[in-house]
Amino acid sequence: MLQPEIRAMYKGKSISFQSDLYQLSTHFFVQKQANEMFNYRTSTQEIRGIEVGLIGDHQLNNAAVAIKTSELLLESGFAITEDAIKQGVKLAEWPGRMEQVNNLPLVFLDGAHNLEGMQVLVNSAIKFRGAPVKVLFTAMRDKSFVEMIDLLKRIEDVEIVITTFDYPRSLTIEEINQIANTNNIASVENWEGILRNWIKAEKEEVILVTGSLYFISEVRKKLLKY
Repeated sequence: MLQPEIRAMYKGKSISFQSDLYQLSTHFFVQKQANEMFNYRTSTQEIRGIEVGLIGDHQLNNAAVAIKTSELLLESGFAITEDAIKQGVKLAEWPGRMEQVNNLPLVFLDGAHNLEGMQVLVNSAIKFRGAPVKVLFTAMRDKSFVEMIDLLKRIEDVEIVITTFDYPRSLTIEEINQIANTNNIASVENWEGILRNWIKAEKEEVILVTGSLYFISEVRKKLLKY
C-alpha cells in the first residue's frame, strides 16, 4: 500500500504488536525497466530483469512484496534461489485480473469493481494505445457505476457497452438503458451474444470485459467453453 494513511496505519499496528514492518519504497524498491519488467532493490541486494506475468504497473509492486516475503522466508531457513523467484513471478497467474483469454481479438477479463480498481485498469490500458478498444462493463447497484464509466472514457479510441446480468444486486436493464442514454454510450441486455460476435469477428482490436467480480466469473465460465 502506497497511500500515506494506510502506511501510517500499518506502522502503528506494527508498533502496537511489536512486529517488524517492511514497506515498499522505504525498505525495498521497484525500478521499472519496461512493461511488466523491473529491478528489485534493497539496501543490501539487487535482482535485475524480473519479468512479471501479470499486467499493470501495480503488479510490479505486488511482485516486489512477494520477493521481500521470499527474502524473509530465506532468512528463516527456506531454500529459495534467485532463479526460482524470477520464474515464480513470471509464471504467476490471477484469474479475472487482467487475464488474457483470447488472442485475436485480444480479450482481457479484469474485475475492476470499484473506483480504485478501475483507475488501475485505465492506467494499464495505456499499453493498448494504437488499437481500438471495446469495453463490456457492468457493476453492482451499490457501486460508483457512472463514475467508473467516466474513468473508462479516458481510454484512447474506446467504445463502451454496458450491460447487466442475473444477480440480486445487479441493475435492471431499464436502469442500464437509462444510464447509457444519459452518458452517450451503448447498452445491451444479451452480453453473451455481443461478446461472442466481437470475438468471432477476429478484428485487430482489444476487448476488455470488466466490472463486478461476479460478472467476470460468469463471463469467464462462458468463454472457457468456446
